[in-house]
Amino acid sequence: MKEVLVWSKFIRIWHWLLVFNIILLLLSAEFEVQNLHAGAGIFTVVLSLIRIIYGFYDKGYASFSNFVKGPKEVIEFAKKTLRKTEEDYIGHNPLAGYIMVYIMFAVIVTAVFGISVFLIEKEIFSSINSVQNIEEINKILSKIHKAISISIFAAAILHIMGLIRHILVKKENIVKSMINGKKQIK
Repeated sequence: MKEVLVWSKFIRIWHWLLVFNIILLLLSAEFEVQNLHAGAGIFTVVLSLIRIIYGFYDKGYASFSNFVKGPKEVIEFAKKTLRKTEEDYIGHNPLAGYIMVYIMFAVIVTAVFGISVFLIEKEIFSSINSVQNIEEINKILSKIHKAISISIFAAAILHIMGLIRHILVKKENIVKSMINGKKQIK
């Protein structure tokens, strides 16, 4: 076994900040702490935008070119995973790659709907609020915001399920590698 640096300090800090902020967003929404929710939402968007830029810039395992695979490869990986014959990846496997990209972009889309709801509720732009049926529109925007938020939570659960499977089946401590950045490879 050889130890390899897989996740840079930047990626590890980014990951744990994203985890913290998603939890903060869930709690602040549940307890209706709007200002905290809005602030955490904006910070999470900034995190996602920085990570997207980094994904094109990085030359290592955090690069999109390293872990974003085509649909055929993702489907093949999923089939092999069900048969427990999948190959090992040093960085993200094809399914995890899709989940990560989905979370990054879904956070941004969710924020657009959330900001729209916030602006309408706070009557920031009086011209928007004069639109006929603005309350119905706001309800729809709010439902979309919530639905995408739930999908992000579902994607995070899939990510955690993959992590647990990795620990139990592959006997790899992935959590440790997201703390120290290193992974044991054969």
